[in-house]
Amino acid sequence: MSRNHTTIERERLLAMLTNSPQSPSAESSEPQRTPLPVAENASSEGCPTPLDWRQVVAAYRREGESVTVQTNNGPVDTYRFGDGPPLYLLNGFVGSHELFALLAWLLKDEHATIAIDWHAETPDKRLSPLEHLHNLSTQVIAVADELGHAEWAMHATSFGCLVAMQAMLDVPDRISRCSLQGAFARRHFSLTERALMLLGRHAQQSLADVSPALRVQQENHRQWFPPFDGTRWSFYEEQMGRTPLRELASRATLSGRVDLTGRLSEIQTPLLVIACEGDGRRSVDAQLDIAERTPHSRVESLDNCGSLPHVTHPHRLAKLLRQFRDESDCQHQLPSD
Repeated sequence: MSRNHTTIERERLLAMLTNSPQSPSAESSEPQRTPLPVAENASSEGCPTPLDWRQVVAAYRREGESVTVQTNNGPVDTYRFGDGPPLYLLNGFVGSHELFALLAWLLKDEHATIAIDWHAETPDKRLSPLEHLHNLSTQVIAVADELGHAEWAMHATSFGCLVAMQAMLDVPDRISRCSLQGAFARRHFSLTERALMLLGRHAQQSLADVSPALRVQQENHRQWFPPFDGTRWSFYEEQMGRTPLRELASRATLSGRVDLTGRLSEIQTPLLVIACEGDGRRSVDAQLDIAERTPHSRVESLDNCGSLPHVTHPHRLAKLLRQFRDESDCQHQLPSD
């Protein structure tokens, strides 16, 4: 992708990252489509009423449907919520589908969201890393087949972005558009990080049992959560803490052994790369590299959101995904020469 087709410049993003973080803001203005659960005394003039995550998650659990799909590469746990064209939500390194609850709630009248949890597994040592990634992609495709979705959109975070890019390579004619949050085509780990991953693959604990890991998560993410309700951080911390160390280590190991850089130019799907303040210089470079190498991509920034906007500022992320959907649909409807 050329620089002229990128909506924000690399220098602007990197300059944003070097500035001192500002206080996390309330979610920005957006008209609401349906009545939403609200937090008491938490409204802000000019902004949508903030979501009360407790009520939203309760409704998400009550109104959605868990579906386990058996595939040739093992079972896949999914969670279906809302009505409309399918939007697949591919989870990242930690947590479960419930981290998408606030975003799915905001889109519930516009999309049937299909959130995918990566099933605990021991990777087949006979498979190469790329073959393992391909298996994860085919699991997503098998879910779509089982649910009768000939075509679908995707939104992925961190580790899920690798799977999403592989899926776009595997079935380019079936994915209408894709947004990537915290994406990378390759990831380099230090010797210390690789040693920790090796140990983690044999650990029986979860992240909640490792105090240093919790402190790192807090230092990286806590400041971006809405200041009006500290319990939303508790929701994320609980979800993150449940992640078994062996699963996190397995995903991290895979992400450090694959490199999709050489195939990015083959991705023909309309692509939105979302760069968030708080991602860090290395992460933003990786995201812009993806945008520059894919022919039908654009970059958008989300300031003051941190790297978890689906949890911290779902209104802003939902607004961005709607704009991307509408623009992609408009481009699709334009007559070809």
